[in-house]
Amino acid sequence: MGLGDLVPGHPRVTFAGVNLVTEYLKLGLRFDRVVDGFVDAYTGDPALKEQVQNEPQPDPADLGRQAAALSDEIANTDLSVDRAAFLRAHLDALTVGGAVLAGDKLSFIDEVRAYFQVQISLTPTDVYARAHEQIAELVPGHGPLLDRVRDFRQTELCPPELVATAVATLAAELRKLVVPAAGLPLDEHIDFEIARDVSWSGFNY
Repeated sequence: MGLGDLVPGHPRVTFAGVNLVTEYLKLGLRFDRVVDGFVDAYTGDPALKEQVQNEPQPDPADLGRQAAALSDEIANTDLSVDRAAFLRAHLDALTVGGAVLAGDKLSFIDEVRAYFQVQISLTPTDVYARAHEQIAELVPGHGPLLDRVRDFRQTELCPPELVATAVATLAAELRKLVVPAAGLPLDEHIDFEIARDVSWSGFNY
């Protein structure tokens, strides 16, 4: 099945590598319209993103089929072996992701294998129980372990109003060590923006 069988307005074609990569980028942006934040950061052609934003709201099942079609087309491109493997892994994961978003049910183990190409297995609970015992020996205090860990972590918290100052100070001190050793340009710098109510503790653009 070719891409033209799945995406309206696209003729059935054999893709050169650059064309398939472009379709892959658009597919990722379409997934982002289904799940806000699916794409952590997009730094590509703004016109491509605008094009996808102006499309009808995508259906996740259709996106999964588009991913499968693109994966099948990889063999017909001029991509290098490593690049082809990279794209195939992503597209195969998106194939499963689209199906799951459309309502298909997979076990956690099967999802991990589909998304990350690794095989995991369930760990016996007594392994975790022993780990809890070891942690309990290290964390100070008395009472339930969960409460003790929470109290211990409280001692490491930085007041929100001091985070920006702490980050800037740490970066400046690290820069003194890194610049001479790495030969970085003297005018290079990093801008930090403190964010709240986000699903990550640190991110870069």
